[in-house]
Amino acid sequence: MDEQTNKSTSNNENNSINDPNNDQENEIKYDTTHQESEPIANDITTLDHTLEEPISTSNLKEKKKIHPILKVASFFILFTFLGGVLFGGGYFTALYFGDTFISDFIKIDTKQNDNNNIVQIRQINPDVAKNLEAYYTAPVVISDAVGPSVVTITSTLKDKFMSFNGSSYFNEGSGSGIIFDIDNDNLFVVTNHHVIDGAIKVDVTFMGGDTFEAKVLGYDSTMDIAVLSINLADIDQEIMAKVAIASFGNSDELRVGELAVAIGSPLGKAFSNSITVGVISAVDRIISIDSSDLKLIQTDAAINPGNSGGALVNTDGLIIGINTAKYIDTDVEGMGFAIPINTARPIIDKILNSKEGSDVASTVSDDRPFLGVGIADITQEIYVQTGMPFGVYVTDVFSNSGAEEAGIKPGDIIFSIGDNKVLKSNDLITHVSTYKVGDIITISIARDSKMIDVKAPLYKYSDVMAEE
Repeated sequence: MDEQTNKSTSNNENNSINDPNNDQENEIKYDTTHQESEPIANDITTLDHTLEEPISTSNLKEKKKIHPILKVASFFILFTFLGGVLFGGGYFTALYFGDTFISDFIKIDTKQNDNNNIVQIRQINPDVAKNLEAYYTAPVVISDAVGPSVVTITSTLKDKFMSFNGSSYFNEGSGSGIIFDIDNDNLFVVTNHHVIDGAIKVDVTFMGGDTFEAKVLGYDSTMDIAVLSINLADIDQEIMAKVAIASFGNSDELRVGELAVAIGSPLGKAFSNSITVGVISAVDRIISIDSSDLKLIQTDAAINPGNSGGALVNTDGLIIGINTAKYIDTDVEGMGFAIPINTARPIIDKILNSKEGSDVASTVSDDRPFLGVGIADITQEIYVQTGMPFGVYVTDVFSNSGAEEAGIKPGDIIFSIGDNKVLKSNDLITHVSTYKVGDIITISIARDSKMIDVKAPLYKYSDVMAEE
């Protein structure tokens, strides 16, 4: 009976499968039959089949979510690792190729005198110095190129006081200097006047540590410039081979923000040829030093005691200034000053032309800009006469001078030039010397209780005096 029922069921199923019109009905019947009468064994087979089916990825992700903190930590570790690899690679690459870069950046020429003394002239290759790589490598290259030109200067000073037995005390002061030229007999060094002022003996120590006595050829006490010479006969060829001559740049072309490197000997020979790096903070700063007003370059490159007379260098390895002073204040840092090299060069040339060992501040160079007035400081008599307690009194006006063209007259009181006050005769000389021949300057004068501004051109001293 059961066998017949099974056969009948089988036949019915076969007929249903073969009839396409019965698909929906058969499906319903199958589902109904499965739900109501399928044996337990078939349920187990269906479960096994379900377990063997692949699990979808989306379901897996939903089941295993990563905590957000773990994600952040993972990214942090990854970026730290990659950053370390990149930094380390760059650092070791810089070390490996550094010497090659330096040798490519520096152009070495030589200068020879009639006695076959040869000295190096080391400059940074101008074509390479403009590259970005050179900018970042500049302090290293500048140190290598200009360092051998910078020296330590030691001045021996006689103390004013004496011991009980009559013997004298001696003190030493130190500063820096720059080797800038050579002739048949001497090596020439420029420094600040205050570095050698009052010295009874001056010694110059080269970068390699060799020390030689120097002679003071002359100085300008107003502009704080001095020139020394070292006898070449005292220097052997082995030492000369390590010496370099610095090259002067053009300080008139300086721009605020460009790189500046100071080289000198802060605190003496123990720290010789130290370099500090900064930028040009300002140009044409008026600073009072030893009762003189100087127009200086301002930089944030550290200039400490002992740096005076050292070099301020640009990215081309050219001297743009002579370090001269540091603004000393417990509340202020990063204010160093240098004499513009264009201001110093005429003074250097004047000293080399005279070589008398004296102060050239009171002498006027033929090429120096000249206003064309005779002047005197304010005395009690002039004050009573004019009512002006400061300024300079015009005693004379030269023919064919800028002062004559501006209408300045004897008896006038000049109390400012440009934005700079003129309190005494030395101020007028200093301010005029910071201009160039051909410049037109604004001069403020007092005349008959009136204040007048006039504009005066500056001519060469020799041209004005030639008409007298």
